[in-house]
Parts: sequence; C-alpha cells; structure tokens
Amino acid sequence: MQEKRMAGRLLGMMTIVGGSLLAAKVSWNLIRSAGYSLEGYVVDFWYLLVQIWLLALGAYFISVGLRKYRASRDGKQTFKRRIGWGRILIGTLLIISPINNRLHPVHSRWELKPDNETQASAMKATETFLNFLMPFLGAGLIAAGVRVRFRKPAEAKVDLEDLPTTQSEPK
Repeated sequence: MQEKRMAGRLLGMMTIVGGSLLAAKVSWNLIRSAGYSLEGYVVDFWYLLVQIWLLALGAYFISVGLRKYRASRDGKQTFKRRIGWGRILIGTLLIISPINNRLHPVHSRWELKPDNETQASAMKATETFLNFLMPFLGAGLIAAGVRVRFRKPAEAKVDLEDLPTTQSEPK
C-alpha cells in the first residue's frame, strides 16, 4: 500500500512540474507576443488562441497533479468534480483545430500527395468530413464536461429480496 501511495505522489509531482513548465513557457510566449504587438507587429489570432488553450492545459495539469498528490497523501479524494475540465479542453481543441486548418492551411514537407485522381478525391472527402465532424464532436465533449456539474450522484441499487423484513413471523 505504501508503494502505491509513493507512486501516486511521484505521479502527482511529475504532473505538477510538467504543467508548471508548460504554463511558464506559454506565459513567456504570450508576453513576447504582447511585446511584438506593442512594437506595431500583427500577431496571429489563431496563435494567441492556441497559446491560451495551452495555458489552460498547463493549469489543468497542475490541478490534476495537486488532486493526485493530495489523494495519495490523505488516502481519500479531497473533493468531488464539479466540471469535467479535461473533456472541455479536448472539445475546444477539436473545435479550434479544424477551423484553423480550414481558414489557414499550413503546408509542410510531411504533407501527403495523391498519386491519382481517386486518391485525391478520397483525401479531399476525408478532409471535408473531418473538418465538419470534429467541431460537432468537440461541442458534444464540452456539453458532457459541463453536464457533470448537473448530474445527480448515482444511487445505490438495493435488492429487495436481501432486505430484512420488519414483520414478525406467525407462531
């Protein structure tokens, strides 16, 4: 049992450190972007949006690490979840990414090139399908993350045959 708690503490500390490093790096990028915009340069809106998302991801990692560390130290959950932040973050990524790719496509050296017309049409159809499906999937994940707050806790199921009766047996 002690090894399990130690592993939980180590995992919690690693998550806290990772989230802190991510948040520090993204905060520095946002400060540099503000400096560039003060000098008169235009900063890309999508860059700022992704940086804010990464900052929220770092804060989420810190929160998860603290919860894991406290649970391993005390041996019990410290508080109940009110909102599913992980689902909300993944949902926002699924909304931001296809919109960014649709409005500002980036060409890289790893981009797949079709060999014939059939492959080109299949690649285009898949891209279009995913670009329209992923925002709806992201909205569903955001709704599921918010719904956690309004869900009632599951009630324990009781088998009525196992309950003792209060009636006395006839003599």
